[in-house]
Amino acid sequence: MARRRTAAAICASKANGARSRGPVSISGKAKSSRNARKHGLFSPIEADAHVLSKADIELLDHLRTLGRGAWNGDQLIGESYQTLVRLRRVLVLIKQAGEDIGLLLAIESPDMPLLTERVTQLVRLARYERRFRGKLDRTMRALMSLDRERVSASLAS
Repeated sequence: MARRRTAAAICASKANGARSRGPVSISGKAKSSRNARKHGLFSPIEADAHVLSKADIELLDHLRTLGRGAWNGDQLIGESYQTLVRLRRVLVLIKQAGEDIGLLLAIESPDMPLLTERVTQLVRLARYERRFRGKLDRTMRALMSLDRERVSASLAS
């Protein structure tokens, strides 16, 4: 069982976290940038538009009609598009990591460091998936509320 942290340690962690604004040095920024490029989730969206299915494109077209004419509709549509592409990217990577883990487990004596690395990668990717699903859900709800407001306004007049 893990030891409980002291109140002083908790306060110190909170204070350090509040001061942290990301890497400051040039080498720290470069390392942080390489982390994002390592899995490609945050690379330019235009490069991976092909990951969208026909259903995804139809959903985006529907969202575009919901956001048309609203003051922040274009922004919400852009966020939905980016998030959907990133979600599809992460799902592809999760599938690949799962297949790698399955192959490693199928052999008699798996390479444990590699297996550990793949499981760790899978856990990290699952966090990104939750993040992207939540953001997509929020932007879609915002677009649907714009449509409800538009319908309510037209009924009132």
